[in-house]
Amino acid sequence: MIYLDNAATTRPYDSVIARMAEVLGEAYGNPSSLHRMGMEAENIITEARKTVADSIGAKENEIYFTPSGTLANNTAILGYLRRNKHKGNKVLISSVEHASVYNIGKYLLENGYTVEWIPILNGEPDWIWLEEHLDTDTALVSMMAVNNETGTVFDIPRLKNMIDRKGLKTVLHSDCIQAYGKLNISVRDFGADMMSFSGHKIGAPKGIGVLYVKKGVLLEPLYLGGGQENNLFSGTENVANIAGFSEAVKVFRKEKPVEKVKALSKLFLETLLPEIPLNSKHSLGTVVNISMNLRSEIVLHMLESEGIYVSSGSACSQKKGGSNRVLEGFSVPKKQQDTAIRISFSHLNTEDEVRYAAEKLNEIYLQNKKK
Repeated sequence: MIYLDNAATTRPYDSVIARMAEVLGEAYGNPSSLHRMGMEAENIITEARKTVADSIGAKENEIYFTPSGTLANNTAILGYLRRNKHKGNKVLISSVEHASVYNIGKYLLENGYTVEWIPILNGEPDWIWLEEHLDTDTALVSMMAVNNETGTVFDIPRLKNMIDRKGLKTVLHSDCIQAYGKLNISVRDFGADMMSFSGHKIGAPKGIGVLYVKKGVLLEPLYLGGGQENNLFSGTENVANIAGFSEAVKVFRKEKPVEKVKALSKLFLETLLPEIPLNSKHSLGTVVNISMNLRSEIVLHMLESEGIYVSSGSACSQKKGGSNRVLEGFSVPKKQQDTAIRISFSHLNTEDEVRYAAEKLNEIYLQNKKK
């Protein structure tokens, strides 16, 4: 099996699986309990919070564990706007965001907010448009750091500098789910006031995310309960998943896998026929998006028959059909949208696997070209 769908989810590291099994079997107390078992569980969370905070140069009380990256995104945007209604009701959101941000924008539009979609020009945000539309009425801007379908990197520090240069109080949120562990993110240099992360994109389990909230930024919780995570995410903490997230952070900080991933991406593109259209611009290298000369689903099944697993876009949207909103936002022609394939790499892949996948794509392309 050759798994090249790592933007959808990753295989948990062996050490993550071992650490989670250890916590599930031995540290199963409720972190809110006052006895020793509860304190052991609470200590695991405290240690994990420090590990994540250190990875981005944040304070421990700025890190919140969440049930998912989606809930982190929702809480950041909706929680801020509901808590800070006096800051205005204008929101800017990039037009190529993941559904967990894009659909919040649609919801806000239906509920009285002014939402403007930041256009993409030549593979990057339209900075002239932003200069014109970012103003004193803008309460919040949300722009992802790395696009999940193309791997395109957006310049978040530049956006933060624009906000500061204009002297605005606008809060900046960034979905960093595809960037965390791949870009060098430091809260001081990156500039976002809120950032969302997801465990299953970095070798941790599904069902665990992180929301970074800069000190002084106030949010309203989206649901009520026992007040865990400083009242922002109520519900008994998933200690095993939190421990798994922490272990994954330790692994990627030690091994720095992104350099190998970039090398694999480079090898893939060097092996791929140059005539196959490339939809990725300004890509980090963890994701490659190409267009074949057959419909995506046909190519997916042909590759699967060879034991190669890729995708045709976001795992959250590809089953829904219809046009590809993200590729359309990147000005990819409709025909190329219908034949788009996303290949996303992991440092667990080998050069032979990547070369073989590219060669199979070349064969499929040439076979269909002759017809």
